[in-house]
Amino acid sequence: PAGGIVMLEKLSAFIAQYLGRVGTGTTAQNKGQCVGLVEAWLAAQGKGPVWGNAVDLMANADPKLYTVVHNAPDNYPPAGAIVCWGASFGGGYGHTAVVIAATAHWLAVFEQNNPVGSPPLVATRQYTGVQGWLIVKA
Repeated sequence: PAGGIVMLEKLSAFIAQYLGRVGTGTTAQNKGQCVGLVEAWLAAQGKGPVWGNAVDLMANADPKLYTVVHNAPDNYPPAGAIVCWGASFGGGYGHTAVVIAATAHWLAVFEQNNPVGSPPLVATRQYTGVQGWLIVKA
């Protein structure tokens, strides 16, 4: 669909802009954190912010702006979604990343601070610990 192509174009441009850029974020508190990169992605779409640590994002997302989807064995997020790991990651703070592509078993994501201190990078992850994801409403 055309909407999916537009999302991939936005995502590709965002990755090109921030790949390897140390300390990406939108506030002094989130610079260099996984949430900082996610907030920058939301801001690039004219959305956000969703305040809190990664573990809090699904609960704190405004339902008028975001669709909250809980992880299940038979679903996976679309490109551009914000995937959220629970408290089993990040010393209880969780983790979050922007989805590039996904299947029922693997996620290709754009993330920051995983491992700790790393700049924004592209990685492949599994669903272990994933609570779910946020999808920006049009």
